[in-house]
Amino acid sequence: MLKVTLKKVLLLSAVFLTFSQSVLAEEVHNQEGKVVYQIHYDYEPIYTLLKVNQKEFDQYRKKGLSIAEMAKKQGVSRRDLEGYFVS
Repeated sequence: MLKVTLKKVLLLSAVFLTFSQSVLAEEVHNQEGKVVYQIHYDYEPIYTLLKVNQKEFDQYRKKGLSIAEMAKKQGVSRRDLEGYFVS
């Protein structure tokens, strides 16, 4: 009996959480100027991958280069770059 009750409670909790998160996402989405999703990069591993320091990275960014363009300039293969972001 306890297992059945526990299963029902877990199922109801999962359903409640699913719907409450959907409503919250819609409410936030409807607010103008509010960022809903944001990507945050840990730059230290990117510097290591690109074989640059922060100053060099910032100089490339000021020139308008993308990370892919930086990798090409630094001799980092596209496969290695894609592998980093996929993992």
